[in-house]
This record gives sequence, structure tokens and C-alpha cells, in this order.
Amino acid sequence: MQEDIEREVAKEEALHFGSYFQPSENERSLKHEDQAYGFWKEWAHMTVQKQRNLSAGKGTHDYSEEEETAADTEAEPNTDT
Repeated sequence: MQEDIEREVAKEEALHFGSYFQPSENERSLKHEDQAYGFWKEWAHMTVQKQRNLSAGKGTHDYSEEEETAADTEAEPNTDT
């Protein structure tokens, strides 16, 4: 326990005097894991959207954005007359 404390104090002193330490192996691994999770989350979202479209009879195309813009244009009254 004393050695751990000595190492921590030495690190704090080095940081105080301007030393820079590279990210540890754990920090690098966590960063890669976060990137992989982000990729998986996007893939899962797209897969669920495709399955919902198929179950609604829309096919594999994502119509969600097109439906929103069509609904917005229909809601606006025509004042060109």
C-alpha cells in the first residue's frame, strides 16, 4: 500500500512540474470500446427501423423523414390566391 501511495505522489509531483503522460492501456481500450458501441448502436437503430418499415408494409426504405416533410407542407395553408 505504501508503494502505491509513493507512486501516486510521484505522479502528482510530475504533473505539477509539467509532465505529460500518455493515456494508459485501459483508457485506450475504453475509447475503442466506446467507438465500437457507437457503431453498434447506429447499426441496431437502422435495423430496427427497417424491421418496422417491413412490418408496416413500407419495404426497406426509410420513409420517416419524407413523411415528416409531407405532413409539414400539407399543414401550411395556401395563401397564393
